[in-house]
Amino acid sequence: MNRKEYIDIMKGIGIISVVAGHTYIGITKQIIFLFHMPLFFFLGGYLFKTRTNQLQYIKDKSIHLLLPYISFLLLLYFPFYYPSASNSFHASSWFNYFAIPIVGGQALSTIVGVFWFVTCFFVTQQLFNVLTLKFSNLKLQIVLILFLIISYINSTFYIDFWLPWNINVVFAAIPFFYIGFLFKNSQLKIKSWLLITLSTLVFISSFFITTNTYDMKYAKYGIPFVTFFSSVIIILFIKLISSKIEKYKYISTPFTAIGKASMTIMYLHIPIKLLINYYLTTDKTFTFISAILISFSFHLLFLKFRISSALLLGSKKDYINIIRTK
Repeated sequence: MNRKEYIDIMKGIGIISVVAGHTYIGITKQIIFLFHMPLFFFLGGYLFKTRTNQLQYIKDKSIHLLLPYISFLLLLYFPFYYPSASNSFHASSWFNYFAIPIVGGQALSTIVGVFWFVTCFFVTQQLFNVLTLKFSNLKLQIVLILFLIISYINSTFYIDFWLPWNINVVFAAIPFFYIGFLFKNSQLKIKSWLLITLSTLVFISSFFITTNTYDMKYAKYGIPFVTFFSSVIIILFIKLISSKIEKYKYISTPFTAIGKASMTIMYLHIPIKLLINYYLTTDKTFTFISAILISFSFHLLFLKFRISSALLLGSKKDYINIIRTK
């Protein structure tokens, strides 16, 4: 099995789900939110390799994740959130204007609302690398169970508590990251019939148990442990589906292409969605398809230029080439 294509298919399904979750409402949104962000943390763990040089790891991931994060904030946040004329003379307006993108996390809304994921993912990667260097597998499992418990304390008793960059969500994200890491390195397998049965039960139960879902940005983690395992089941089901899709090139090709553009689509689909709804139509299906296709087209455009590939896509190779030419 070509692991790279296999992962890109999962990313494709994941980002399509993200756009759908931000377009549709009701039970569709509820089911999608159960797995769409946990899926990306799972994939992060699946692709993770322990790095002994922590400082270099921070530098590499800063280029790959934080550079595009800052670049898209400069493009989307500062021009469109500029204080209105009536508030331009208020110091508090200017303070908020510059403080919000620095704080990130829950402070980000509307067209940059989904950006919380990037900083949370970055911190999750870095912390997980430290944990794998410091702890044996058994101790690591104990620590991650404690993290999961802390996340439930946050979501149950201190729902309004959050940290800059949504660092508090890292406690809920790392367990998914570890599950992905575990499945990659131990080659754990679950019988297909059992996975299909469990997934079916989760989908059916979602119609009756509306609290069995996630909203990770706002530290809403559903039913303690039950929602976590429900999400893992759906993620593994998507993993199974992806392995089947990979065998059929005419189906896998678009999913793979969209998967490779997943971060660009994440950054751009909300502003594109809002523009479509304002100027063209509020039809959800048209908006859903258009947001994906237009975002994907921008991704192809960004690939054509070294500067956009470095700043907007986080290409380390192009970033280094730009630095060297100066």
